[in-house]
Amino acid sequence: MSPHPSTIEYIAKACSKPGLFMINYDLTQLESQIHGYDSALADADILGNHEGFNVAFSEFITSKEDFSCSQGWALALVREHGAGVSAFKSFLSLLSAALPNRFHGLESGYQ
Repeated sequence: MSPHPSTIEYIAKACSKPGLFMINYDLTQLESQIHGYDSALADADILGNHEGFNVAFSEFITSKEDFSCSQGWALALVREHGAGVSAFKSFLSLLSAALPNRFHGLESGYQ
């Protein structure tokens, strides 16, 4: 995966303070925000050769977890792991696996 560095930082902020970015750890809200963020980067010709996060993360999850993300990664995680904190924790775990240099061990902070 090679999302834009500013997209990665946006996600890092959302992970560190999820209540500011999502109501009740609703990952569909975060997925929509990331789509908008990457779309703005693309419209401003800033995205460059970087991948859009949502598509790349969906492909990563499909290869790692072997389940469909055809309706987006957020709904796939909720479907497979339950809603709320449990889906958020699985997101953090997969994010750590997908981008270990930036998010290694992130999921350990959530009980």
